Amino acid sequence: MLRCNYTAVYFNYQESSGEFKAIARVEAGMKEPFETPKHGHLSLTDDDTAMAVMFNTASSKTPVVKYGENPQDLKHQAKGTSTTCHAPANVLGQRAFRDPGYMHTVIMTELKPDTYYYYQYGHEEYGLSRVRRFKSRPPKTTKYANFIAYADMGTYSEPGSSSTAGRVYEDVVSGGYDSFVLHFGDIRYDRKWVPLSGWIVVSHIHGYA
Repeated sequence: MLRCNYTAVYFNYQESSGEFKAIARVEAGMKEPFETPKHGHLSLTDDDTAMAVMFNTASSKTPVVKYGENPQDLKHQAKGTSTTCHAPANVLGQRAFRDPGYMHTVIMTELKPDTYYYYQYGHEEYGLSRVRRFKSRPPKTTKYANFIAYADMGTYSEPGSSSTAGRVYEDVVSGGYDSFVLHFGDIRYDRKWVPLSGWIVVSHIHGYA
């Protein structure tokens, strides 16, 4: 679900008046606070000792990432930048724009090579994500790397989209392909016929990568 509450209304056609009458209403609210940080993704940078974290919140306040080698002691902190959609990409419509909040990018720096780091992202005032883990790049002397490369995920309505993401996740976690993941095209289709639900879910299944 995007950062909004939904109302579903059932209408019944009244033959006597020739009009539709609302006879039932269901409120579907968010299960968590609007400000909850979501859709965290990692990305390599040009700096061998850095890692980028991208995520989404409802706040334009300066994003923060805490990180360290001990999950109980995230002693490092980095701040980043924020952006969101502007006209004409923010025109409201039933099958068009829904306010996504703000997309944030924060760079973790001075990372040791081939080391597991723990991190969480968000903002102190509005809340932080759960603590997650990643492994930094291997040293430059490393000659070989085990990685996964794939592309063209299709639409969420196709079973292959979510199952491919799931298999990638399994290979990264238990198959030894944990150096990095390379996705080189067609991450998502920007077409009007793609259901809104597909855009919501894709941010989660692509989180595997």
